[in-house]
Amino acid sequence: MLRTNIIFAWTILVLSIGPAWADKPGWVKVDGLYVREGPGTDHDRIGKLSKGDNVVVTAFTDDRWCKALLPDGKVGWVKEEYLEFSGEAGRRMAKQEGKAAMCIPAWSTSSSARMRGGPSLSSKVIGHLTKGEKVFVTDVDDSWRKVKTDSGTGWVHSGLLEFDLQAGRRLAGQGGGTASSGAAWINTEVVNVRKGPSQGYSKVGQLTKGAKVQVIETKSDWVKCSGQGCTGWIRSDLLETEASRGRKLAADTGAPGRDKAYCVGNRVHLREGPDRGRESLDKLLEGETLWIQDEKSGWCKVTTEEGKTGWIAGWYVRRHGAQTTVTQPPTLSPLTAPGADFPSPSVEPEEGRLEPFTAWIAEDGTRVRAGPGLDQPVKLALDKHAKVRVTDCEKHWCKVTTESGEVGWAAGWVLDFQPPGRPEAYKVINGKRQEVKTGWVNSPVVHVRAGQGTDAKALGTVNLGDEVIIIGRSGEWLNVVMGDGTTGWVRNDLIQARAERLTNGGGDASGVGARIVREAMRHLGKPYRRGAEGPNTFDCSGFTQYVLGKFGVRLRRTCDGVFRQGRPVARDELVPGDVVVFRNTYKRGISHVGIYIGNNNFIHASNSRSGVKISSLDSGYYAPKWVGARRMH
Repeated sequence: MLRTNIIFAWTILVLSIGPAWADKPGWVKVDGLYVREGPGTDHDRIGKLSKGDNVVVTAFTDDRWCKALLPDGKVGWVKEEYLEFSGEAGRRMAKQEGKAAMCIPAWSTSSSARMRGGPSLSSKVIGHLTKGEKVFVTDVDDSWRKVKTDSGTGWVHSGLLEFDLQAGRRLAGQGGGTASSGAAWINTEVVNVRKGPSQGYSKVGQLTKGAKVQVIETKSDWVKCSGQGCTGWIRSDLLETEASRGRKLAADTGAPGRDKAYCVGNRVHLREGPDRGRESLDKLLEGETLWIQDEKSGWCKVTTEEGKTGWIAGWYVRRHGAQTTVTQPPTLSPLTAPGADFPSPSVEPEEGRLEPFTAWIAEDGTRVRAGPGLDQPVKLALDKHAKVRVTDCEKHWCKVTTESGEVGWAAGWVLDFQPPGRPEAYKVINGKRQEVKTGWVNSPVVHVRAGQGTDAKALGTVNLGDEVIIIGRSGEWLNVVMGDGTTGWVRNDLIQARAERLTNGGGDASGVGARIVREAMRHLGKPYRRGAEGPNTFDCSGFTQYVLGKFGVRLRRTCDGVFRQGRPVARDELVPGDVVVFRNTYKRGISHVGIYIGNNNFIHASNSRSGVKISSLDSGYYAPKWVGARRMH
């Protein structure tokens, strides 16, 4: 009965968050993916994932955030669009990136949890877990977890496992396990940190006398510790656990790490030496934990949680418990926008990456919101010409800091990116010159360049429909900021400005949707074949994937995957080229997609009898099966 209640409660929890594929493995598709405390960019960052990392998604929200179990056992939120849900593609990507297979720690919540040979109740029982026993999850199948124990591997229902670190430690203690906690200090000159609890395991690092660590687990005469950017096993006799003696050790030795600190800038250089001319070893994120080892000429020698050691400017380091940084930032000369009359989180510009810059409020009563979107709550209102610092961009929204220190999000179209009295970027629209501040990429694949001209270095590419902030113009080129913070130059005819959409009555002013429809109509009457992706036969998702692929839009291969791409569109806001989605056709759930062509009609690969055909959204068959629509262009 207890087990049933746990499973039922878990199901209710997932369903209350939003539509989901519960407990679905995913792989990170990009480097430097931020993990947040909650579903939105207004929530604090709690970590960062790299390409190929494996997570387990336990819930989705309507605005396409995923609640995920992370490789270190913690739980956080990431944007769905940055995850790959195809197991084959994900494992291939992880292998290419040199990532290890999934290995997430968990603890048994039951004194007799059954471990089975497969992911179902009908599978043979091959073992049992005791309460508090620690295991490692290596695979996922719906609500079942494949776990690795000291005695072998098997499948356990997720409702019988605890993934929270602190709760797991408590369970281990209750069940006679070996979890422990508390601080300890190294009591000998140099200690080897090992991968496992014996001398036979390889070294993963070294710690020096007086270094402070956190005890995670004990096993016989060995202790698993974390600290100074290193996690591993140390012999217990090499540790001092009494606090007063430990602190004295640290004070007497000047041990590295006795000053815990945090990085207060974003993408800040960690350098080989205390000088801006020294080589950059890494980029540090805002909020990263550091341990100060030394100070020199306004710079701090620090060790990160990943074990990297280098120098960082002291004005980006704040000691734990302090209100100010170690040193004050240098005085910077005022710059014209985009500029930096606020201290920059990375004084030295990195080519192609967003450096905080100054902007001005363009309209009286401009609302600054808690997050990037009109649905976010209003935090404050600012008057025209108020100066703000832009520190981040997401689609058409800018994260701003006011001169009084308040932080929020403002729409790019209500900001000026040039000082009062100086002209903004512009485009000629219907024969008239108009200011432009936000826009969309209107060509399949566009190069973003380091300067104006096709001979300038290509920093990367953007795709059809990507949103940009327009902060300047030079000749026929626009200076743009992409949603990921990348900055560069794009030819002005390759960007469709928001002003163009408004001037031309909204919708698909660029004509991309019409071109999508023309391409789709070329295939009218072609036969249907399940699993076919064109060019001569199609199934429904293969048809939409093929057609939109001609315009640089990379759709997922399944209907439910397609429904989680693009931007949601209301039924009364459909424009040609939008993807329409239906449920409960040949199977339960999301099961059919097509392309809207206007006048309440859509084109789709219907079935083996009809092939590619045109149907009405109001037909007796499709009207009750309507799920929604997504705009990919």
